[in-house]
Amino acid sequence: MKSIQSFQLLTSEFTISMILALYKRIRKSKSVIYLCKNGELCRQEDIPQVVSFVLSLQEQWLLIIVEGEDAEHVKKDFIEKCDYLGLE
Repeated sequence: MKSIQSFQLLTSEFTISMILALYKRIRKSKSVIYLCKNGELCRQEDIPQVVSFVLSLQEQWLLIIVEGEDAEHVKKDFIEKCDYLGLE
């Protein structure tokens, strides 16, 4: 069954390795990932699009929305890999 999960990251703490970890996890999942800033939505489709979207932010909060069968696992896995505890 599909579910929707979301979490926020401060972009000043978002490194290239975190972007790559997110993208890698997205490719393995059965979920769709959306990145949102200031009402602008970016559906992850390819790595250059995701990287440029994230790098265009300057010390702003990035909302990451995960929709799909394994949304909860994607969220948990990404947060654990990044050792990031600042949820919602």
